[in-house]
Amino acid sequence: MDGQRNFVKVTSMRLAIGLLEKDDSYSLTCGPPEAVKKNSIYYVIIEPSGFDMVEVAKKIKLEFLKFKEKESIVKAISMDDFTRVIPAGESHIVESGIGQAYK
Repeated sequence: MDGQRNFVKVTSMRLAIGLLEKDDSYSLTCGPPEAVKKNSIYYVIIEPSGFDMVEVAKKIKLEFLKFKEKESIVKAISMDDFTRVIPAGESHIVESGIGQAYK
């Protein structure tokens, strides 16, 4: 096999964690930043390296709590739910904001 290898340099691998609202119920999701921003009411974008999963989950919950309109809903979501939605390994927050699905 004399094939040529093409290496692609990934400058940044980002994922977003979002708070979804559907039929008066709420859930967390993780996916590509643009899709999560479009479908979530709040979102946080994370990149690899930094803090362990539990620490990042705490930081994400604190970011979501900054949006006072849904504070009681965010408080009701368990830390386990935040931890489950985060990819394995270390990561850190690079951005947070209000998603396009915010009413």
